[in-house]
Amino acid sequence: MVSEAIVLVKVNVGAVDKAMSFLKAYSEVREVASTAGHYDLIVRVVTDDLEKLHDFVTKNLHLIDGVQLTETHLIAKKIEK
Repeated sequence: MVSEAIVLVKVNVGAVDKAMSFLKAYSEVREVASTAGHYDLIVRVVTDDLEKLHDFVTKNLHLIDGVQLTETHLIAKKIEK
């Protein structure tokens, strides 16, 4: 079952553009946006299942240089226009 999540990412000062460049290279990443506020990036991630989502966050996203912390929000249902 496809898993989709929004991951909020906080990065070190000056690391936003570098982190965005790394993230856009992953096929699981559908969108990356730089934001103002508590988190620096919003990342929309789509994987084949929850285990792959977990692996992406813990084995790829967390290892990007400059990433301080993440908060993952699983999408349970959505309506698209």
